[in-house]
Amino acid sequence: MTALLTPKRSKPTAISMAIRVAIGAVTVLGIPGVASAQQAVQSLNRVEVTGSSIKRLESETSLPIEVITLEMIEKSGVTTAEQLLGQITANVGAIEEKQQNTDTQKNSGFSGANLRGLGVSSTLVLLNGRRMANYAFGGQGVDLGAIPTAALQRVEILKDGASATYGADAVGGVINFITRKDYQGTQVSARFGGYEEGGGNRSQFSGATGFGDLQRDGYNLFASFQIQKQGQLRAAQREWAKTALRPDVGSVGTSTTNWPSNLFTTTAASSLLGSVNTFGGKCQPPGSVFSGGFCQFDYQATADLVPESTKINAFARGVFAINAKNNLFAEVARSENDAYYRISPATFTSYRLTANGPRIALYYPKSGPFFPATYTSMTTGLPVNTPATAAPNKQDIYVAVRLLPLGQRERVQDTSQDRIVVGAEGEIGGWDYSTALNHSVSNTTEQYNNGFVYGNKLGPLITSGVVNLWGDNTPEVMALMQATQAKNVAGRTGQATSDSIDGHVSKELFQLAAGPVAAAFGFEVRRENLTDIQSAEAKSGLLNNVTSSPDTIATRNVKAVFSEVHVPLAKTLDLDFTVRHDSYDSGSIGSSTNPKVALRWQPSSEVLVRSAFGTGFRAPSLADVSASGGVTSSSNFYTDPERCINGVGPGCKPGPIAIRSGGNPFLKPETSRQFSLGLALEPGNGLSATLDYWLINKENVISPLSETLISSNFAYISKYVTRDAADPAYPGMPGQIIDILLPVDNQGGRNVSGLDIVLVQRAKLGEWGKLKTTLNGTYLIKTEEQLVKGGQYFDNLGRYANLYPTPRWKHNLSADWSFASWGLTLTNKFQSAYRDALASMPADAKGFVASVAHGTPGSISQDVASYSTFDLQVGYYGIKNTRLKLGVVNLLNKAPNASNQTGYFRGFDQSVDATGRYVYVDMSYAF
Repeated sequence: MTALLTPKRSKPTAISMAIRVAIGAVTVLGIPGVASAQQAVQSLNRVEVTGSSIKRLESETSLPIEVITLEMIEKSGVTTAEQLLGQITANVGAIEEKQQNTDTQKNSGFSGANLRGLGVSSTLVLLNGRRMANYAFGGQGVDLGAIPTAALQRVEILKDGASATYGADAVGGVINFITRKDYQGTQVSARFGGYEEGGGNRSQFSGATGFGDLQRDGYNLFASFQIQKQGQLRAAQREWAKTALRPDVGSVGTSTTNWPSNLFTTTAASSLLGSVNTFGGKCQPPGSVFSGGFCQFDYQATADLVPESTKINAFARGVFAINAKNNLFAEVARSENDAYYRISPATFTSYRLTANGPRIALYYPKSGPFFPATYTSMTTGLPVNTPATAAPNKQDIYVAVRLLPLGQRERVQDTSQDRIVVGAEGEIGGWDYSTALNHSVSNTTEQYNNGFVYGNKLGPLITSGVVNLWGDNTPEVMALMQATQAKNVAGRTGQATSDSIDGHVSKELFQLAAGPVAAAFGFEVRRENLTDIQSAEAKSGLLNNVTSSPDTIATRNVKAVFSEVHVPLAKTLDLDFTVRHDSYDSGSIGSSTNPKVALRWQPSSEVLVRSAFGTGFRAPSLADVSASGGVTSSSNFYTDPERCINGVGPGCKPGPIAIRSGGNPFLKPETSRQFSLGLALEPGNGLSATLDYWLINKENVISPLSETLISSNFAYISKYVTRDAADPAYPGMPGQIIDILLPVDNQGGRNVSGLDIVLVQRAKLGEWGKLKTTLNGTYLIKTEEQLVKGGQYFDNLGRYANLYPTPRWKHNLSADWSFASWGLTLTNKFQSAYRDALASMPADAKGFVASVAHGTPGSISQDVASYSTFDLQVGYYGIKNTRLKLGVVNLLNKAPNASNQTGYFRGFDQSVDATGRYVYVDMSYAF
């Protein structure tokens, strides 16, 4: 049997790649067909791998890289980069596009990777080893929707800090998407799929073609195209997502802004009287539900779980030989994503008559023909006379309206990314080199299509008394309401650009007794720009449910130099040392120098040990230092500590608080230290095992101040609180909270550590073919963070915190069986149980829920159960040049577990796929 851990510098065999794939040098991916020795490159050609600038034999690298080949991607059943990275156990708390379908529009349409749970801005995403522009809205990272998946040959995931090689953004690791090279031929494929429970149907068509042999013809041209259509999936189409009213888990995600409208004596939410039920004595469906003694709006029941979208990706690459050792190359990439985000009908509680004029509280006039004589008491559930309904004391009443008759709010978002790279690579005078110009730009536009109204039109209509807020309206009145809507109105435009020139050279300098000493030297000069501009109408304040915020226009320049040296200290021991210096010309970032040292010891072909230590940094993004942000509602309900003393006072009733976000021009870079230690064994009989320990400590973490500080450390954020004038009725107390600013800040530290575990068993079954079983798992040992510098550390391990859970254990277990012309892959995806978010007390028999502020005495907590699903794919390859596949994702139709997680959607675990069983057919033909 050929050993997995081949001796150093021996000729690579068919399984020598596992030194990079399975031995702490490359961790095996726990999805079907995980990268392993069978897919090794079987030549002595030196190549450049992710995380190093020195060309070497692939078996020599000492970096923890996880490799996913084209075959594995096809067997996994995924069709997008987002789905692919969602199956990586080191990807914790990633941002998915469907999660952005909320009433907070800051990063809508974005999907990003999050290695080690350190944030999407700490994971660097590359295409063919070079950067892409960050997403235009928010500018925190590369949108995975821009990756041309139809062009991919493999994906390399470096699960170690790489600031010493790539600079900022690589603290958590690097994901390098590598396209096909030297491809010749044409392939077309089509896929169709749907959900058993309806909604969300998907279809895809893709093609790839390449021609020209670089060695024979002096050129190679390659191009790919892919179009994907994603159907709308409504929350109401899934049992676990159809309502945010889940008293069984202590979650009440409903709103007092309702249709029919609730009544208020003042503009304060605490002055709620109750409901007026003229629809047969019941709350008006869909959306309006009875909870806590009055009608509330169940906004989740009217929202989309997955947005409708059309994605197009095109990629082309050409390589032209100058001579036998030098080539010119060019890459052109274009991606488009047109998405429709539909959420609950708009709220309407106040309006402006003039642009940016004073807000006017919405009321129904005492003279209106629909003025309610009685309402349903929220405390007794019995009819009660509306205050002062009898003349001459009759008075106007304040109302909070949900515009259910106007339908869902709908935003259309068009996102595109263009990228052009032109460069040269080869060898001159014994030096390997690569240099390129890189222009990358991301554009995003947002448009309001339905459900958003002009307050200066609808407000006077309601206050005139014409509109019945507690019953049906005539067609004439409905036409008047429809005419107040904003139709196809531009809302926001963003653009992020990255222009750079880079280059590096490498060479074996001289020989030692143990082997050659090699070195690399390189540079990068980059200019980044970000603009995020609202339309005049969005800024005017006249559009309801649209927050006005100042424009973001920012630019900066980055310069870097780096070097790397590889030294064979002994026949079995290698040393790699890398260092990089980055300099920024804007803000208070300054410059940073980061080294990294790695050791690789291979005493035998069955054992390999490796270790690495380095420092890293992350510069604040242009959005972090420039964006002014907007206003959203808090995820939880809170009391006001300064107006609720010992449980007594006007601020003791929990409620939502307006949260303002904003950038900070005085931010300093994050700094980090990383350490890893790995062991790989191959005892024989087709079994291989790896165990890697990793540790990352970060300081000056860049993040918006956490909302949980409202309850855990209000004194710290009191300086950011804006209040109304003091109420004479409560002497000595401040006025009500208007909003709280939670800006991006340098928080304290964040410490994470864990183990990556891989077990691979390969078995030959004789006439029954071959079977490979792979277990790939990540076990977290520590994950803790400070919410403020110098404050206490909060343990997030095995619990829900900061809007996503951190399960202690995640794994993918796959069995890949090949037999004659058939292939079968069964994959199990598992994550362990974790402690849920703190919840309110359960509802009583009448549906009343005792709301308790997050983190205060009386809150309860529960466990979210472990979650396990199975995916199955069967392939038939017996027809020449044809591949037929039938697959089922979530074979057993496992529903997500119940959870009290906060956010727009409630009641279920949002860290897992919440769409249900999905069946697809895939057909491809090559010629």
